[in-house]
Amino acid sequence: MADVNAEVEHFSTNLRDLSGGDAVVKLTGRFMGTGRAVVAGTFRPEKPDPDFDLGVQIVKTDMKSFNKVVRAYADMDVAKGNLSFFSELSIKNGHVSGYVKPIFKDVELFDPKQDNDKAWTRKIYESVIEGVVELLKNQPHQQVAAETDLSGPVANPGADTWQIVGTLIQNAFFRAILPGLEKEHR
Repeated sequence: MADVNAEVEHFSTNLRDLSGGDAVVKLTGRFMGTGRAVVAGTFRPEKPDPDFDLGVQIVKTDMKSFNKVVRAYADMDVAKGNLSFFSELSIKNGHVSGYVKPIFKDVELFDPKQDNDKAWTRKIYESVIEGVVELLKNQPHQQVAAETDLSGPVANPGADTWQIVGTLIQNAFFRAILPGLEKEHR
């Protein structure tokens, strides 16, 4: 994160004096140097195990800034697009519960200029993946999005693959997944 601003309330390193109540932390900045990011958390220090709520909003991060990661894991790169990411998590009694919601907008994987030196098989591969992205795009919102619950023990929380697939299809054909935290939509 770049250009970070931190706001902290009721934070104490003195474990004997926790009379200030829950600690509240809010970080704002630019994720990967481009996307507006807000991370806000409430920490309950009087508990013996980690006990906190965390909200993360990352809006319009340039996906080209992820190209090193995308190349490492998918052996391709992104020509254009942005990522927004929203999540709310709660950790209590050694258990994680919450959700994650990535939203991809204006994604282009194949760019003839950027990919000119690639083998024709690699060009076809990127074109096919871009076709799948186009198929899963919600046309009115021009986005590919998914949402999934995240839950389980802190050491190994999990997400449901079928829920991810279901929400990808839901977003593409039935009802758009809206950007923002769920608490904002209640």
